[in-house]
Amino acid sequence: MLDIFTTASAIPRFWVAINQDQAERYLKKLTSTTDRLKNISLEFKDDDFYPTDTPSVQLLTAVIDKILSRGKPTFINLEFEDNIVRTLKKMGMNFINLVEYTDGREIGFGLDMKQTLDLEKTLDLAHNISYKIHSKKLIDNTIRDALKDEDKGLSSPSEEKFYNHIGDLFSKEFQSHFLRQAPIADLIGTDHDDIQNSKVDFAIECKLKRYVIEIDGEDHTSDAGIAEHDSVRDSVLNEYGWQVIRIKNEDVDDLNSEAYKTIKEELYNDFNANVESLDLKSKEAKAAMLSVILPQLVHRATKAINELIQNQQFPDSEEANILLVEEDIPVMLNAFQIYYEIACELNELSTSYYKLPKINIDYIGDDPLVKVDISYPSSKYLSVKKIKDSKKEYDLIINNSSTGRTGVTGSKESELSNIKSKYWVRIRSSKTNKEEREMKWSPPATYDFTIRETEAGDMEAQDEAYEDSGLLSLNYFLQDIFRKLHFWDGQLGTISRLLEGKNTIVLLPTGGGKSLTYQFSGLLQPGSALIIDPLVALINDQVANLNQMGFDRAGYISSLLDTSQRESELQKVAKGSYYYVFIAPERMQMENFRTQLKSLVAKFPISLAVIDEAHCVSEWGHDFRPSYLHLGLNINKYCSGDGETPPPIVGLTGTASFAVLTDIQIELEIKEEEAVILPKSFDRKEILFNVSNVPARDKPAELRILVDRLPRDFQKNPQTFFALKGDKTNCGIIFAMHAGDRSSLGAPKIANMRGHNNFFTGKADSETKIQTQNDFKKNRIQEIVATKAFGMGIDKPNIAYTIHYSIPHSVEAFYQEAGRAGRNGIEGSARSYVIYSHDNYELIQQVIDNPDHEAALELMQQVGWDDKGDLLHQFWLLFQSYKNREIEKENIFNIWESELLPKMAGLPAGSTNTAQIKFDGQERSDKEKSIFRLVQLGIISDYDVDWQHRCFNLRVTSLSPDDIKSNLKNFFIRYKFEEFAENNSDDVDVTDLESAIKDSVSRMVDFVYDELVSKRKRAMLTMAEICNSFQSNEQFKESILNYLQESEFTEELRGWVNTPFDDIGMDSIEEIINDIEDHEESRRLVGTVRRMLDEDPDNFALMMLSVVARSRSQIEVEESVLFEINRFIGKLIQFDDQEVSDRLLILIVKELAEFRKSMVDDVVVSIIKTYSSQDFVRSALSHFYEKLDTDTSQKLISILLANTYSTISKNSFYKSLIKQGG
Repeated sequence: MLDIFTTASAIPRFWVAINQDQAERYLKKLTSTTDRLKNISLEFKDDDFYPTDTPSVQLLTAVIDKILSRGKPTFINLEFEDNIVRTLKKMGMNFINLVEYTDGREIGFGLDMKQTLDLEKTLDLAHNISYKIHSKKLIDNTIRDALKDEDKGLSSPSEEKFYNHIGDLFSKEFQSHFLRQAPIADLIGTDHDDIQNSKVDFAIECKLKRYVIEIDGEDHTSDAGIAEHDSVRDSVLNEYGWQVIRIKNEDVDDLNSEAYKTIKEELYNDFNANVESLDLKSKEAKAAMLSVILPQLVHRATKAINELIQNQQFPDSEEANILLVEEDIPVMLNAFQIYYEIACELNELSTSYYKLPKINIDYIGDDPLVKVDISYPSSKYLSVKKIKDSKKEYDLIINNSSTGRTGVTGSKESELSNIKSKYWVRIRSSKTNKEEREMKWSPPATYDFTIRETEAGDMEAQDEAYEDSGLLSLNYFLQDIFRKLHFWDGQLGTISRLLEGKNTIVLLPTGGGKSLTYQFSGLLQPGSALIIDPLVALINDQVANLNQMGFDRAGYISSLLDTSQRESELQKVAKGSYYYVFIAPERMQMENFRTQLKSLVAKFPISLAVIDEAHCVSEWGHDFRPSYLHLGLNINKYCSGDGETPPPIVGLTGTASFAVLTDIQIELEIKEEEAVILPKSFDRKEILFNVSNVPARDKPAELRILVDRLPRDFQKNPQTFFALKGDKTNCGIIFAMHAGDRSSLGAPKIANMRGHNNFFTGKADSETKIQTQNDFKKNRIQEIVATKAFGMGIDKPNIAYTIHYSIPHSVEAFYQEAGRAGRNGIEGSARSYVIYSHDNYELIQQVIDNPDHEAALELMQQVGWDDKGDLLHQFWLLFQSYKNREIEKENIFNIWESELLPKMAGLPAGSTNTAQIKFDGQERSDKEKSIFRLVQLGIISDYDVDWQHRCFNLRVTSLSPDDIKSNLKNFFIRYKFEEFAENNSDDVDVTDLESAIKDSVSRMVDFVYDELVSKRKRAMLTMAEICNSFQSNEQFKESILNYLQESEFTEELRGWVNTPFDDIGMDSIEEIINDIEDHEESRRLVGTVRRMLDEDPDNFALMMLSVVARSRSQIEVEESVLFEINRFIGKLIQFDDQEVSDRLLILIVKELAEFRKSMVDDVVVSIIKTYSSQDFVRSALSHFYEKLDTDTSQKLISILLANTYSTISKNSFYKSLIKQGG
């Protein structure tokens, strides 16, 4: 008889759903019990079994295997848990309804600590029950069948005596727990080179104690080789927690020896007191059985059904007859119900899945401990009839014993041995400590969620349409696996696209459930999902969150691991041990990881490539982490087999401006507009906002005042507000501008100012960061000071407040960081504070449009560090990354000239070669940025980073000057319209290769500074303006949401981005202006235009609308309006159509005359200082003379007279008159 074994482990979620501290303690005890019962064996009479080759069966069993094997332990089926809870309530266990506890976010139950049952005792009882064999007949059979036929020749007479002595001296039940001729690999749970194929005479594991007993003949002492081998075996066993007792043959009958005393004192006394004396009928034991043992046994039985189907030992017909025989604890009917429930829901999602036959079960055994409800999925799939015996023929006979071990014959099995069937299987507990959780291969599922169109408002028709599309079945898995009550805004659309294999960019607010979209989609496709995260701390947090949800098939490769650990993890990746693999983007540039990735995709597909915090592609890729810009190419090249379709790419972000979203689409080559998932609303009702506008030097004092008032704002006791209270702690985050330990704005200084020194920065070593993060998440510290590195992805429900000590670099970054608070879903429960400084704002006009960043830095450095306002500080940090464009150009050209040209000299165009460039720690980022620019020009086709030898390995291509020119044009087309690309690449110097490269590099770097960096500046300016105009929580939130959310203007204005003014036209501008009906519309227009200008900062049409909208908005301060007008006037000088320029300026003055009368004179003076057009002066005097003060009017008349005099003085008639008069 041949057998296989498989591993599955599960618990009810109610044990770990509420209190974190108790959850950790309970989980430790639960795991010690479920680990004992994790393995189940299937023994077949027919040795002709092997995995199926039928694609639909492969797919069904692969996906269900992922669901059942996702954690060790994971959580049991939700409906089954619900039925267990109903029974336990009658026994005195109290529960909390999570739907009510989590404000409708989660589904299921959590334990209420007010219990009539002792929960700790219940868990201890469950562990004791896990050793119990539930019938005397089964105990006898276990002793009888302890030796397999093939092992009987290995047992000596002395071993037989010893085994019988154990039964006589202690008890038969105790004797039945001794394993005979157990392979050492099974005991230690892994293969080991030193003990291959070795077995021990006896082994027993009892109450967390492990002993091996060896009965030694004389040769074990007389033969040095055997003695040495024994020593090696004992050493290996000791390493894995097994104590070894060696008894000589001649001492076996000495029942008073130390060996028997040790067995009694260390093992039997405890076994007798806690296992043999168990009263399984007591209320406490029944509660332990229902809440721990039964869920584990049913879960592994469900996995056994999957193995039957996958190994073609299950009927393949429309209808089948099965005889199910339970020897002891009845679990298989519950398992069938759960398995068919999952399979039917998968069938609803896709026709790719195998459709199971209807089965008619004849059942022999005790009634299930938890009622089997076969009304769901439907009685048409399962029918059960309880019988006492049978003589008919079946398609399959299943004999199950939950407490009997592999090879042991059941008493009912013997009685029914003459019944015929096509398939027969014996299911038992396997006592190996190995695990069998290898991912199963299958082709991908094909999903199609096309939804029929229905009439607006017809909800019944809409529900039917969703049901027809299969989308309603996704809700089943959401609740059963992830325990969420319903999908949140944007999740369903994202998941459906990913399951359909479509590239997607997801912009959802902080706390909007972005991570669930890839976790869900990755589970319902075979293979692994690759997740690329920017920070080690974020990777650690994501893995920890998956663990809390019952997923342990998540691994990561990062700097936290030493060399041997990384190698071990790489091997696990290649074997397909993980459903989710987390890495940093730089890992994709490493050759050894690429190799392991290729090994993985040769065996299992990568179902999904996830770029988490995808805004880093734009915000960091162009600065100091160019590997982000290479991700699209790397994913397409290394995440699929030759000739296979690459996995869908999903970019997830909670903080992306329109500019950043566009950049993400460009860099990842996701061009379809429908690929971008946006929420209906970004509103975080949980958070109340406040901005303090203070001089820069007053920030420390303002922080102290703000912290002191926190208890009052929350209306809580100030004596206990900052105390550690577990999950009830009022946690907070103070966001610092940077990580420097010398700066007054750095996280370490602010943490020191707060008196706790708890800070988290990217500069700290990884272990310190992880420890700080864990301490904060587990409520061991109340408050933390952090840079933006901590603002991404950290999910902690009891963060009550955030404080921004300075403004972040964009509105999106602010909203994401502020959104770390208020994750409990309760409206008004959290606070977001900003300490803003507007100092030296007037310098921004001179800095923002200055293309010479070194000159701009010199100007800013004239102001002391502690006197700079927030915006100057942000610009200063930006210019550290983009300090000097000429040096960047020189660095790129030098790499080509000194490192690449020698490798390509003399080779014809199209030839390839390799090159190597060394780096040290300081220059790596700059060199990699230069390398990536050469990738964009096509000179370098690919590269990897060898950290061990500290070098870049490059694959270079020989190109012609025209190739370089063409690649430059393609680079521009990715970001701008084609006309721009042609105008900026057509006149590239292609005299020779050197000229073409030098000219193209210069244009590329100038574009990055003039276009991409300008967008960053504009985003910073927007954040400062919104903070400076703060009036109230409602007004501030409205400004934020008007910026983030789409409005009635969005669709049209999006079409203006990167479009020449002539293609937009004055008529379009005036049409929008004339359509503005009220202040609310003007405020929405301000927000929308701000967002579009972040993408296209120098767009005249958008700048004009911005001026008009701000003029009309009541919440915009005059300083903001004037700044925007002055910037517009400065840019207008570059405009070559004076007639249109005059029209635009007159329109501005007209708007001010109607909505901002007090500003008219200042603006007119500003215009005539910069732009002295005679037509403008005439129009201003003609239209606004009465609204101008006397001085302004006289200035305009003087300009007009001066211009008139200048024109007349040049006239020959005038000259003759003067001469005659003289």
